[in-house]
Amino acid sequence: MDIRIAAFALSALMIAGTALSPAFAQENDILGIEVSTDKNEAYMVGESIMVSGNVNAVTGDNVSIVITAPTGNIVAVDQLTVDDDGMFAATFNPNPAWVGGTYTIAAQYGDIRATSITFEFVAAEPEPEQPPMFSFSVDDNNFDMVYNTLEGEASITSVETNQDDFSVVIGIDAPADDEIEIALPRDLIDSLDADGGDITFIVLVDGEETDHFETNTDMTRTLTIPVTAGSQMIEIFGTVVIPEFGTIALLVLAAAIVSIIAVSSRSRLSVLPKY
Repeated sequence: MDIRIAAFALSALMIAGTALSPAFAQENDILGIEVSTDKNEAYMVGESIMVSGNVNAVTGDNVSIVITAPTGNIVAVDQLTVDDDGMFAATFNPNPAWVGGTYTIAAQYGDIRATSITFEFVAAEPEPEQPPMFSFSVDDNNFDMVYNTLEGEASITSVETNQDDFSVVIGIDAPADDEIEIALPRDLIDSLDADGGDITFIVLVDGEETDHFETNTDMTRTLTIPVTAGSQMIEIFGTVVIPEFGTIALLVLAAAIVSIIAVSSRSRLSVLPKY
């Protein structure tokens, strides 16, 4: 009887030992690392990202932190010292190359203890691209001529005015076929009818008249002009070109015209026969 009881007890202990083994392994599995950021909401440009956490058992290893961008590129790596309480922390500062989206923080402690979390980052809106501009002067008047091109190939190299035919001559560099959109200031050149209404400019490219498209505002008249590879010059003909006569010049001109008329009248009277 005693032998049967002893055998039963031994069997019970073996079964119990087998049952306890998985519980011990599960307890070991939960030993690891925890990591978090200091914000739950998205980070904005200019904000620092504080990463902190703790390990359940201090082994003397460092915590490896790797931050990966939405593109899959690694943007930050650091090795953090764990204090005696198992705590660690570090601060990361996004640079202008960071894109917007979901980033992953992977934390590794030792050989097997690892975890990862994510955070959102909102990148800065890119500055709107400014169209190219050509600056020049005409009789002490400064102008900035804004232009753009369909293919991004053509560029303005010079601007001159010709008062004799009320035109603006624009030198261009056109490596390929393109369309160039030029915003002409109205105080540089304009094309008006007798009532002051807009009429179409005449446009020549390398001496050949070409069709073009116009859009007008109170301050500018924008011309879209097709050019071919190798084009060098655009001539735009209107009815008014800087420098126009100023007020004093107009008064002087009017006085001169009156004087000429008066002199002519006296001359005609002097030759009339007297009776």
